[in-house]
Amino acid sequence: MDLSPRKMAEAMAAYREQEAAWVADVEAAAQAKEDAALLEQVTGDRGVTSSQGDATKEEMARVRQDLETQKEIRDFWSKAPQAAWQVASQQAELEAAFKRDFADLRTPADVDRLLQTDPQRATYLRQLGTALQTTQQQLVNIAQGVTQADRMQFDRFAGQEDAKFLKSRPEFGDPKRAPELQRSVLNMLAELGYTTEDVAKLWQNDRTFRSARAQEILADAAAFRAARANFKAGGAPKDVRPLQRPGMRATDGALPAGPRVGDVARLTKAMERATGGSKDQIMAAIARHRAQVGR
Repeated sequence: MDLSPRKMAEAMAAYREQEAAWVADVEAAAQAKEDAALLEQVTGDRGVTSSQGDATKEEMARVRQDLETQKEIRDFWSKAPQAAWQVASQQAELEAAFKRDFADLRTPADVDRLLQTDPQRATYLRQLGTALQTTQQQLVNIAQGVTQADRMQFDRFAGQEDAKFLKSRPEFGDPKRAPELQRSVLNMLAELGYTTEDVAKLWQNDRTFRSARAQEILADAAAFRAARANFKAGGAPKDVRPLQRPGMRATDGALPAGPRVGDVARLTKAMERATGGSKDQIMAAIARHRAQVGR
């Protein structure tokens, strides 16, 4: 990671651009806290269910956590640029001193010879080496702080965008429906050439990809692809009977040959006219039954 003074100054400038938005968020959160306190004072235990009370407590806990996160980020960026500048300057001075006072040390053998023959310069060399290691570790710590601050900023942004998306598309928050909907989005991205690693990296680091607007676009696109796939798989309806106009016969291309209106009454009379137990009566009974059930 580039921790040069110029890079740290650019990072500080970017932080200051966000500071105004953070101040507005803090003021809004403070107002929400005051409103909640006023509501509690007015209602007390009257008319407020336990579930509503729990929801209010959870919301206040989220607000407090968000405020703490913002404070931690602000505290870091208020100190990090100056600290990085000081450490980098100190490291540059130590490196200059090493080049000036130990220009004769060009190989490991030269260092070994100095350690064995000149105790005073050897002590000075060790002190410079220790100081350089210290400054390097300080720069590593600052770099880790920058990474952590960036992570906290992104996580805060992601939480806000996820909440916006779930508000507009609540089905993605349904434990029963969400897994299938999420799989449809991932399958669509896979068809477009995105690997699982690609999606994970974008989801965890890219503000555009994680935005509520982008999530809605992905959800709509996945739903459209699924609907199109289902339509192609289903195909055109089969064996649809044409409408029968009054007076049409089965041979005219209307209903296929089989029971029609009036068949039950006609077959009932045929069954009554046939001799009891004869073949004609049995066949008439079978035909009547099929006409009644529509087969």
